[in-house]
Amino acid sequence: MNLTTGTQSGLGRFIYEYFGGLSFDRSNSLEDLETYSAKNLDTIFHCAFNRGNEIDRHSLGKFLTDNVILTQELVKIPHKKFIFISTVDIYPKTKSSVSEDCQIQVKLLNEPYQVTKYISENIVTQTCKNYLIVRLSALLGKYSKPNSLSKIRKNENAELTLTPNSNFNYVLHLDVARFLEIAIQKDLTGIYNIASSENITISEVAKHLDKKVNFGSFFYNVGNVNNAKAASVYPLIEKTSRQVISEYLEEIP
Repeated sequence: MNLTTGTQSGLGRFIYEYFGGLSFDRSNSLEDLETYSAKNLDTIFHCAFNRGNEIDRHSLGKFLTDNVILTQELVKIPHKKFIFISTVDIYPKTKSSVSEDCQIQVKLLNEPYQVTKYISENIVTQTCKNYLIVRLSALLGKYSKPNSLSKIRKNENAELTLTPNSNFNYVLHLDVARFLEIAIQKDLTGIYNIASSENITISEVAKHLDKKVNFGSFFYNVGNVNNAKAASVYPLIEKTSRQVISEYLEEIP
């Protein structure tokens, strides 16, 4: 029996439908986790998160509960394997390729979301005997949360806050699920980067979608993420971001 968190949307919903089992979402409370303690869980997929784009003193408590305290409570539930969905955003933005053994400097994590993801990673590594942490780049799939790509796709002359040279790295929900399926079969442990083999700028995305876009002044840089470790397990992860976008567009209406 599996348990998946964050099943109302995004990757959590996709993973829940792909692997089945039990779900935990925003309609549940921490107290509800007690009901899972006697379920003899095989795998916990912890996908839930709160990006907290506009945190203030009123929302800080919920943000910390969603991103740290929930992790603390989940690892207490008896399980055979704990899979934590993290992010490549915790890596430093360097020209050189960054792999899973990169030493993260906490003082350089300048966003609450990055900090809480890294804290949760540490909770998992220090508590769970059999864990897998996957650091993901931007996700595309039928349950994707609204993002710059979807905004461009759905609108002519979309208004973005991003500069045209802002760069992204995209992977498909399906490829993440297939990697996790193999990882469970092989009982892989440790940390894996799940990213495509080549980034793409948002201006190239607009050109690929044949859309006109009004760009802004905020520069986003995903960095240079090394996916060789994951590709050795699941070679199809070595697509370019452009290829991933093309597959995504074939999948959605």
